[in-house]
Amino acid sequence: MPVEWISREYFQLGRKFLPYCSTCGVRPYIRGTCNPDPDSFVAELIAWWIDQDNSSPRYGYPIPERSGVLRWFVRVGDEIHWADSPGELIERYGSEVMPKSLTFIPASVFDNQILLQRDPGYLANLKALPLVERKRLLEGNWKIRPSAGLYFQSEWFEIVDAVPADLKIVRYWDRAATEPSASNPDPDWTAGVKMGIDKQGTMYVLDVSRFRATPLSVRQGIRNICTQDGVGVLTGLEQDPGQAGKVEVGDLIRFLVGFPVKAFLAEKDKVTRAEPLSAQAEQRNVKLLRGAWNRAFLDELMNFPEGLHDDQVDAASGAFRMLTNRNEVKIAWV
Repeated sequence: MPVEWISREYFQLGRKFLPYCSTCGVRPYIRGTCNPDPDSFVAELIAWWIDQDNSSPRYGYPIPERSGVLRWFVRVGDEIHWADSPGELIERYGSEVMPKSLTFIPASVFDNQILLQRDPGYLANLKALPLVERKRLLEGNWKIRPSAGLYFQSEWFEIVDAVPADLKIVRYWDRAATEPSASNPDPDWTAGVKMGIDKQGTMYVLDVSRFRATPLSVRQGIRNICTQDGVGVLTGLEQDPGQAGKVEVGDLIRFLVGFPVKAFLAEKDKVTRAEPLSAQAEQRNVKLLRGAWNRAFLDELMNFPEGLHDDQVDAASGAFRMLTNRNEVKIAWV
């Protein structure tokens, strides 16, 4: 079943203490459990047991007939060399080598029936994960990585002509402060995503405002949008880590006096922050109010995280976190 990583440090610690265990008369070995991670040393170590053919529908998944098959390896310099038997390695590299054995046995949450009986919601949690994490943690794929089209697809978003009247509404800003120039013709955007949630938990993206401007013009642009939204819309501002970020966002909040504003610390990477929104979108739980901004918004989402810009994605993720009151969001009071 998916469990915590056995880290490289624990792996080395086990190797350190194996010689002492061998004096008790029991043949020592290391048994470790882990979750799939395509960039880990474990992925390279167990590559023979995983389908490496990227044209195969089973790409990244364990090869069933190799499950539990014992293989042998030696390390020559910094490289690991494999064989089907210790004798083959000794013949290849000399009698002084000392082959070690390794096997890989894939498992899933369905192999732990006790867990499923005691915590029926555990499987539901796995199925509610975004696509990439679900492929890894529920299905056991060792090769899947974040790429365009995996986190957001246009068909997931229904475009509606009207929204419920009783929405709780926020607007979250991902700010930039650069105008296009000859040296930088395509800078980042300042993007503000206005989003609401109804009593059933359905999310509605109501508007996306974005512009490229100098720092002073960005401040004024945000205030203009606050005026249009009205005091019934809570404004969220992303605060960069460090004292400079706190001072900058504090100055902006004072500039927006008269409007309800909160600052949120930027935590975790962009992909991790987008995952909760991605999971809801895949369940068709995020709708768009029809508007001229729809196409640019969807284009950016579909190209995330490989696209040139992710300002609207960041702003949408922030608005989603504000509406769902997720615990990892920390308010930076200024």
